[in-house]
Amino acid sequence: MKKFRAAALAGALAAVVGTSQATPVALELSLVIDVSGSVSTTEYNTQRDGYKNAFLDPAVQAGILSFAGMGGIAVNVVQFGTNAAQVISWTQLLTATDITNFAATLGAMARSGAVGTSTDVQDGIVVSTTSFANDFEGARLVMDVSGDGHQNTDPA
Repeated sequence: MKKFRAAALAGALAAVVGTSQATPVALELSLVIDVSGSVSTTEYNTQRDGYKNAFLDPAVQAGILSFAGMGGIAVNVVQFGTNAAQVISWTQLLTATDITNFAATLGAMARSGAVGTSTDVQDGIVVSTTSFANDFEGARLVMDVSGDGHQNTDPA
């Protein structure tokens, strides 16, 4: 059942991502962040601030800006705990101002209502995967999962 669900999801994703109305970008990056009960406030802040600081790093900014001729990159954020939700929608980063503004949004990002005692990594991955059906068409699709626990809920 899991394999069928993943295959069906991948097929639907490919059909939607391939639409000609999408804005081309070099990369679509989905940041998937653990906010479950095992993540303390200090650990959550470390995750959030680490991402923010990465986007403020001059080398990272230069890397993103190197893709300007290809539409830049698009980034979103998904948080997961007992369930998962997209908490920052897909945002195109094409200029230094775009990148700095996105870093500020990350820095102000609250811990979502997805927090709970359970860690449903699978739900975070599913929400992230389905979010790639968006207004962008990336030459590469990347999901970065950050967390401190393992799947401890029934994945069905």
